[in-house]
Amino acid sequence: RPDGLFSDYDLKTIGDETQNCQTGQENAELLLPPVEGLRAWLVVLGSFLMHWVILGDIYTTGLFLPFYEEEYQKPRQELVIIGTLQTALLFGSGVFSGKLGDRYGVQIIFGIGAIIHTIGLLLASFSIEF
Repeated sequence: RPDGLFSDYDLKTIGDETQNCQTGQENAELLLPPVEGLRAWLVVLGSFLMHWVILGDIYTTGLFLPFYEEEYQKPRQELVIIGTLQTALLFGSGVFSGKLGDRYGVQIIFGIGAIIHTIGLLLASFSIEF
């Protein structure tokens, strides 16, 4: 079973307390996962940065098209394949990365993806032809 929000103890406690039919605030507190403080905010920050980088690449593709047209002397109709491939790979890879994330954990898959993304951007910067 992949790591979740609740430990086995939490699930057992919630199950036992729910069977006792407690009501009100006491029962509601048992069903909520504990707030983790700094770690929870670091997860939020990491998620924000991940979305900023990945979606930023896709959303700003149109800003670079005039540069690519001038630099590579290619018509826009040929250059839009860049954004098309980015979007297709982002959503198409979700089928596989979702299953891998369930099996091995999100941190490992995210780390591998970050490395691949960084290497891809570095290699793209050395490109001299389209």
